[in-house]
Formats: sequence, C-alpha cells, structure tokens
Amino acid sequence: MDGHGRATFALAVLGCRANQEESEAIRSHLTALGGDEIGFPGPADLVVVNTCAVTATALAQSRQAIRRAARLGGPGSWILAMGCGAQLDPRGLAALPQVGLVLGNAAKLKVPALLRGLFPGSFPPEQARLRAALAAAGLAAGGGEEAEAAPVQAGEPAAGSPICWQAEAAGEGFLSRAAGVSARRARGLLKIQDGCDRACSYCVVASLRGRPRSRPRGEVLGEVRRLVAEGCREIVLTGINLGLYGDDAGPPAAPGANLASLLAQLGSIPGLGRVRLTSLEPETLGPELLEVLAGSAWLCPHVHLPVQSGDDALLARMGRPYRREDLRRIAATLARSGRGFALGLDLLAGFPGESERAFAATLALAEELPAAYLHVFPYSERPGTPAARLAGGIPPAERRARARALRDLDGRLRLRFQSRLRGRPCRVLVERVEGGRFQGLSAEYVRMRGTAVGVEPGELLEVVAGESLSPRLQSCRLICSGPPAPLPEIAAAVPAAGEPGSRWQD
Repeated sequence: MDGHGRATFALAVLGCRANQEESEAIRSHLTALGGDEIGFPGPADLVVVNTCAVTATALAQSRQAIRRAARLGGPGSWILAMGCGAQLDPRGLAALPQVGLVLGNAAKLKVPALLRGLFPGSFPPEQARLRAALAAAGLAAGGGEEAEAAPVQAGEPAAGSPICWQAEAAGEGFLSRAAGVSARRARGLLKIQDGCDRACSYCVVASLRGRPRSRPRGEVLGEVRRLVAEGCREIVLTGINLGLYGDDAGPPAAPGANLASLLAQLGSIPGLGRVRLTSLEPETLGPELLEVLAGSAWLCPHVHLPVQSGDDALLARMGRPYRREDLRRIAATLARSGRGFALGLDLLAGFPGESERAFAATLALAEELPAAYLHVFPYSERPGTPAARLAGGIPPAERRARARALRDLDGRLRLRFQSRLRGRPCRVLVERVEGGRFQGLSAEYVRMRGTAVGVEPGELLEVVAGESLSPRLQSCRLICSGPPAPLPEIAAAVPAAGEPGSRWQD
C-alpha cells in the first residue's frame, strides 16, 4: 500500500506491440480502480508481467522479469503472469517465486473483471477472495466454454497457484481501456487484429494467439476518435498479422483489401494527425492496400516487413509464401509514390540450411530494396516446430556472426536513408523538450532533434531534415508547428521496438 492506503501496481511488458497495447489497457483499468503505479519491478503490491514466447530468448526474459519482481519487489508482492509465455508454459511460470496467478491468452480478456473482484483489498489476496474474483470473472474451474483453472503439481515452489488456461488461445473480443482514463500519450497504440493462420516452420505464434480475428470496424473508429480527443497525434495500429484485418468477417477478399477500406475511413476523422502501421506480412500487401498507402497523406510513409530472408529456397524452407520478386514489386510500388517511404525489414540469421550464398542474398536484398533499417534476430530453435527438426543446422557462433554482420549493415542503411532525407521537409511528433531542444519521431520513423523556443511535447512540427548525428538520430531545422496538443502534459511516447528506451524487447 502507498501512503494513502491505496494498492500499488507495476507492469512489465515484453515482446510485441500487441502486448504493449494490451498492457496499456490493463494499466487504465488498474488506475480506474484506484491503484497507484510505480516503476517495475516495484516494490508493488501487484506486479503484472505480460510475457512473450516468440523465441526461446523471449521466454527466458519473461522468466527473468518474474524472478526480478520477486527478488526486488519484496515478500508482499503478488505476481500475475499472463500472455504468450503463460500460454506456452503455464505450469513453469506458476512454479516461479511469488506468482499468484497465471492467465493464458484466452483468459486475459477477462482481466478487467478479475481486477474488479480484487479491488479494493490487500495483496496478496486471501484464497477465498481470489476464488471469488475468479468466479465473478468466469475463470473458475468448470469446463465447457470457460477456461480451466488447475493447481500446479504438488511439491512445486508455487504449489496451489491457480492456472487459468485453455488450449484454444483465441478469446472473444479485444481488451479496451477503462472509460474515463485518458491515454495521455502523444502516440496511441490500438490493436485491431489478433491471431494468425500461417504455418511458418519456425514460429509458435499461431498456436499461442489462436485463429485470426478482427476488431469490429465501428469499435476501431470509435477508439481512434477517443484517442484523438485525448490528444494523441499519432495512432499506431497493431495486430499479430495486421494485413489479415477483416478477412474473418466474410468471403475471402483480395490481400489487404479490408485493411485498405478501414484506412480510407480513418482519413475522414477530424483532428487525426497521422496513422502508422506496424508489421505487414508481404503477402497481404495487395494492390488496394499498396494504393492506399501510397496515396494517403494521413498514413506515415513507413512500411515494416517481416521478410526473414532474401533467398527463395530458404523462404520456402521457412514456409514463407512470397519470394524476392514480390518484395521488389512492393518496394517499387512504394518508391513510385514519391512519398519517400521508409522500408524496415525483420531478418532471421542462421536458419537451418542457410548457406553462405543464401546469407549473401539476404545482405544484397536489404541493400537493393532499399531498406531504411533492419531488425535482426539470430535463429533459435523452438521445440515442437517443424524447423527444429530440419537438417543443416548452423552453429550458434556462426548465427551470432551473421547477426552481427546484419546489424553492421543496419547502421549503414540508417545513415544512407538519413542522407536521402537531408534537405527534405518532414513532420516530427515532439516527444520531449529540454534546454531549448526538442526530440521526436518523423513520419518516416527517423528520430530527429532540433532547436526551438516554445515547442511542447505532443506537437507536430514541420521541419527540414539535416545532418546525421548518429545512425539513430538526425538533426532537423524547424519550419513551423501545428496546433498544440490539448493536454497540458503528454507522457513519453511508446518507444519503437528495438529502439533505445524500449524495455523488454527481444
């Protein structure tokens, strides 16, 4: 409890933007219930750890976050573990110190109702209050459509900790923020899609997130209007396979057509500064979606593609349904728009069977497209996936060496893209101001720094891009600013994945 007798809470968020958005919703509900947030790991009465399991490293980081909360949070901390790590290894997480409850991905949709049953009250909650809160949220044992609640095996360190889990990870609906709690952010995350039906040979996400499903269009438009009214100048739309948005609502449409239709509607919302999309699978970038991206001023000229490899044979081995020529077509279409698109790529180093020639093809493709930046991941085996059984494994030391080579290329590509922006007008969303200097993110996903008097966080500034200060920072010169954000204070924007300040990223 804090000095006012209110329960305190801390949040640890690992992994993807979808996890970040869900955690923002949980933060709003805890705030609405009167909880006081303190920085992770506490000490706090309640610690919520939203885990990730996209790689073995991510799951290890999730366990590390829980252990850190238990070690530094004090004996009074009660830990709620949820997310993809909880879906993949519920009993393993339940056995960790001070974990009081584990929720699989379907169960997390009932977190707001669960929290209402736990507040107000002291932590750790007595077992009778916990059982009552689980029952009120529809998480009590019972089978049928309800999630299963079961204790961990006798003798484990956390024996008796409930696990609310079911094999089908897809829940019904989407987490929304609590009414009356402002996001108070310059950039607002909004998850509009969940789940995936792809069969990539290295990936467990489809089994952890469940079938593809979309947030109803009216709900999306309403949430965007709400975020705009609260002062968000940039809306970041996210999903597990964002390009599949709307495909679950009716007959199959052209790739990306339903997302394209939604984006066209967003452009008519008054006061909307700009919209940014997170990762788009290359096969979902059909002609309609590419046309909307290329021709819509309210959409950031920034596309991030989880490409993984530049070698056709290796892409087939990965189960990826596109080839080099498809990626060239996408890049050429975006280039013809004249909007100066920033193209980001996810690349996987050291996949089984990746010959030196195949790796060289990946390096060459990243330069050819041309990419503005790279997110690099050394391959790690995921037990139970087809890739884990493939021959031609690459030694871990060689995987790391190839990842280093790709990260070296990333630095050069960032500087090359900045040189192309130099002298061009850009729009920068101010995230922080200090000592007469501002720093923020351009529509092209480049962090920029300039000098100005009277600039406030949350403003959209018209600038001219200047010299490179580092691969991750470019100078700029102010031309003019847009109307100030309506909030007196805007919290720091959600950091870009892999950028400095993004805690618990893979």
